[in-house]
Amino acid sequence: SRALFSSDAAHVIGPVFTPDGFAVMEAESGRTVAHFPQVGSFHHAAVRPAAHQFAAYTDGKVLLIDWDVGRVVDEFPYPAGARRLAWSPDGRLLAIGGSALNVHVWDIPSRTLREFPGHADTVIDLLVDPAGERLAVVSMDGSTRMWDLRDQRLLGVTGDRRLACGVA
Repeated sequence: SRALFSSDAAHVIGPVFTPDGFAVMEAESGRTVAHFPQVGSFHHAAVRPAAHQFAAYTDGKVLLIDWDVGRVVDEFPYPAGARRLAWSPDGRLLAIGGSALNVHVWDIPSRTLREFPGHADTVIDLLVDPAGERLAVVSMDGSTRMWDLRDQRLLGVTGDRRLACGVA
């Protein structure tokens, strides 16, 4: 887990250890404006662009937390430990990767789930491109996969040791 700025740079969201959880601070004053103990400090979080919300993994689900109202406003199941969360630039899509070998991409307004398969080991990083059209996924299997978010098409794979050995 790590500290993150809100997209307007007015707030910092980060893990705290006493009491355990995530805190939201005003960047200008350093004043804590919210604390969320339901998310452990060792979990991963991602700030939603253009909103006072962040997503954080805990206990088999990803919580969507709104710090203005001070509570969880939605949740999305994720069957295994999430290691990385990434938002599309418009804040509509939330990608979740980790120990489940399929990356989950939730369309938040419609509450629809798309899964991106093919990873042979834990997903350790995710990144949505600035246009919100592609998703890069890095896995401990030694590969990086590039996906088209519009049609779920695999655009390419690089560094996959299984492909080099003819195993995939």
